[in-house]
Amino acid sequence: MAKGHPLLYFCKACLTEDEYRSIYKRFPSAGRWIKENSSRRGPYFIVDLIDADSSVELIGEDGLKEIHLHNTWYLDKTSYKKLTLETWQNYLYEKSKESQPVIFDSALFQYQIFGMLLFNADGFEI
Repeated sequence: MAKGHPLLYFCKACLTEDEYRSIYKRFPSAGRWIKENSSRRGPYFIVDLIDADSSVELIGEDGLKEIHLHNTWYLDKTSYKKLTLETWQNYLYEKSKESQPVIFDSALFQYQIFGMLLFNADGFEI
């Protein structure tokens, strides 16, 4: 099944390795679900919250609540910039290892720009 945009963070949770380990330790079923269903972008686990919501019976209510605490919507501007720059860098690195040409659509940049606009970032910063 095709998944959405690889660098889109709407309806996503973002976990660092330490945050993932903490969830796994406290909510093992949630940790196993994250490991099997998230995508890795550099040092981050990116969790589709719509998928997580539909898997509450596997994750558990408390584990799901914990995952939702890491919704990218709650990031501050500095954390959002760090996430987008690091995941962009990782994405480009992954693509550079492939022999197949890659065509970049403007949407690959548009989502991050839109996110920065929500923070009232000025044009220079964007």
